[in-house]
Amino acid sequence: MTTNHIPAPLSPEREAEYRRAAAELDTDRTLSLGTWTASPVNEKSVFPPEQAHVVEDVMRTKHSVLRASVGVFGDERHAQFTAMAREAVPALLAELDRVRGERDELKQRVAEMEKDSALLAALYAGGVDNWEGYDDAIGAGDR
Repeated sequence: MTTNHIPAPLSPEREAEYRRAAAELDTDRTLSLGTWTASPVNEKSVFPPEQAHVVEDVMRTKHSVLRASVGVFGDERHAQFTAMAREAVPALLAELDRVRGERDELKQRVAEMEKDSALLAALYAGGVDNWEGYDDAIGAGDR
């Protein structure tokens, strides 16, 4: 039976924790060599090889490949997800920053429009539609 779990909203504390963890991987190259990859493990694994998948931190240079084991998983999907998270978490945090910036800009625009709307309502209430230049002003606003 599949259930749809809806996670709780991201708290500021949890977000800060994710940002710190991602930044540590980016700044301390001893913690991360390069790209994380997921693949089946060899026969030396403690799991039966057909049931185990390893996530490795892989850095390829012109002359060598350096690998560091990140974790071993019994389920290939968990290994793939963990390998993907290395790049996905920073990308999602960057998207969160972009969307928040867009949201803040739109909130500012809405506040300005609400102010303009209130002014227009006050002008109408004050009889601006009897003003000699009213039709010209309305026409200019439609352009």
